[in-house]
Amino acid sequence: RAALRAGAGKLQIGTARSIAAPLAVAVPEARVIGYAESDDGCIAEDGIAPLIRWAKVAEAVALGCGLQGGPPLERFLSALLRCGADCPLILDAAVLDCLPPLEDEVRAWPGGLVLLPHAGEMARLLGCAREEVEEDPLAAARTAAKRLGLVAVVKGEYSVIVSPDGEAFRCKGGGVGLATSGSGDVLAGIVGGLAARGADPLTAALWGVHLHAEAGVRLSRPLGPGGVLAGERAAG
Repeated sequence: RAALRAGAGKLQIGTARSIAAPLAVAVPEARVIGYAESDDGCIAEDGIAPLIRWAKVAEAVALGCGLQGGPPLERFLSALLRCGADCPLILDAAVLDCLPPLEDEVRAWPGGLVLLPHAGEMARLLGCAREEVEEDPLAAARTAAKRLGLVAVVKGEYSVIVSPDGEAFRCKGGGVGLATSGSGDVLAGIVGGLAARGADPLTAALWGVHLHAEAGVRLSRPLGPGGVLAGERAAG
């Protein structure tokens, strides 16, 4: 929904086949594609190829939200990075832990990438303590952006955004309400939607972070700083 609110003209959701039907009812504006899943709910080997075919014709791809980390997701990400597509790729949540062994493929992705980690996810990606990222999120974002050749965001009270060449920006957060469950998924959807409209990865990240924060500020006025749901933010 956040991607649609950001202006994506057509939303396609790849999800586990067992929940595709109820998700299609919940989000009737989207085309829901059910992939084959293993017994533990992960992407099955024969579920990867159909998702790759859809990704190759997309204007932007957001990956990670709601997925389960582990070897199946790593195989899917590896296949995606090698598929020859050329569109912005927005990575968040579980997929961030799959990046370290795929650094060469990440750097070679032609369409540009955006990473959207919080401090804990960035710490795991860089192999350092969470406290180090919290003490200097700008340094962490610069390291990730330079190492992987992408736009790196570190979410927090002050979110920082760094381009591959080291250009840095900071955005005042939208309040404690942005720390609620699902809030980061909304941000990923906004950034993905803006990228699908034609924004380059840095522009999509900058406007996505700003719009996400502004929605939090506006909704906190009638609802209180800690009472905003992620779904309300997507609508706001």
